[in-house]
Amino acid sequence: TLLWENGNYFLQDYHLKRLRKSADYFLFNFDQEKISTELKNISSNLNENVKYKVRLLLDKWGSTKIEYS
Repeated sequence: TLLWENGNYFLQDYHLKRLRKSADYFLFNFDQEKISTELKNISSNLNENVKYKVRLLLDKWGSTKIEYS
């Protein structure tokens, strides 16, 4: 889960490093470039003046699902 605030994901690099570590441990496929691109694409739907909770789900094969509220 990431915080979207002031037009940016708060601590994005930290969250992606933590996700990579978990993915490596559980032998999940992890493509950081793909995930970063997907987060950037989702951000075009977000109002930079509003805070959002962004939930990023990664499955074993590297597919992602991103939800926000």
